[in-house]
Amino acid sequence: MGKTSSAAQDTKMLYQWLMSSLASNTKKRIMLWSEKYQIEIEGTKYSSGVALLKSIICESHLNMNATTNSIQTKLSNLDSYLSSVDKDIRKFNPHVKLLVQSLDARSQTSFDLLINPFEGCGAISNEEFKA
Repeated sequence: MGKTSSAAQDTKMLYQWLMSSLASNTKKRIMLWSEKYQIEIEGTKYSSGVALLKSIICESHLNMNATTNSIQTKLSNLDSYLSSVDKDIRKFNPHVKLLVQSLDARSQTSFDLLINPFEGCGAISNEEFKA
């Protein structure tokens, strides 16, 4: 960095390409990590494409963990969801399916997939349905 070499040009181009490819809300989150990819050499700051890529991966990983935890929490609160949709099982089933698919898309699973939907259905007061 700070030199006229192919490697310096590569990291500059990678930085520019990555920054231009980010959505504005993602760019704002990444800019919080600027001390990780802005490198100061002899009083001049340079932007490292490789360090920026590392910051993007780090932020993506943090975001993925938060999203996975949120989905798991929603699966644990299916009884509350069912009450919020007036115990409409036609809305409940697609909701559960979407949550499971969202976990699967993140290569995650829930260990209580059988328990949570049954607990959710337990919130229905119709005895014939429960049976």
